Amino acid sequence: MTTSDRPLYPRIDPPKRQPDGAYIVRVFATPDEMSDDRVETLEQAQQLVRLYERAAVKLLPRPRRPMGRPSKLTLAVIEDVCKCFEDGNTVTATMGHCGLSKANWDEWRRRGIAAKRGIYAEFYRRTSRAIREGQYKLEARLLATRDDRTLLEVVRRRFPADWAATRAIEVSGPGGGPIQQVSGDEAIAKLSAILDRLAGEEAEGDEGPGRP
Repeated sequence: MTTSDRPLYPRIDPPKRQPDGAYIVRVFATPDEMSDDRVETLEQAQQLVRLYERAAVKLLPRPRRPMGRPSKLTLAVIEDVCKCFEDGNTVTATMGHCGLSKANWDEWRRRGIAAKRGIYAEFYRRTSRAIREGQYKLEARLLATRDDRTLLEVVRRRFPADWAATRAIEVSGPGGGPIQQVSGDEAIAKLSAILDRLAGEEAEGDEGPGRP
């Protein structure tokens, strides 16, 4: 017997006429627990059955509703997202085009990394492949431009250790001459003289005209 074939409890049997003309309404609270209600007329018995049935509806287990909101992630959504990535679009542009948010992307990728199977694992696997495909197509289009500056920029980004742009900065002394080097004692003496001169100028300012 399947779950759907099992009788539900409480169970109310139809009224049963007795030899003396009365009616019995039998109620099963459980398979092993029952009670009989005796009434004088069929109308009373039918009314009693209706009352029991109304009460039984409230006692029957209600179907469980799924917790939380259903996920937006579907196979159709995965198809749309992957198509955008294969065209070379960024994550931000792809999510916006598909009516999704960056938070959706971060959450689904995080769950996809942790999952071994299921729709989140499928999302992570297919989007990773679509991003690589989009990068390949984009680089192929850039290389096909035959523009030297574009080609150099692509090479620099792909092989930064060998092709990264460098900047040379030349440092010189006053007037473009060589940088003067002094010893530590000479530097301390010069700084002390400058501080003494500044202290003297500050004292003279405090004793300005008009003071006794």
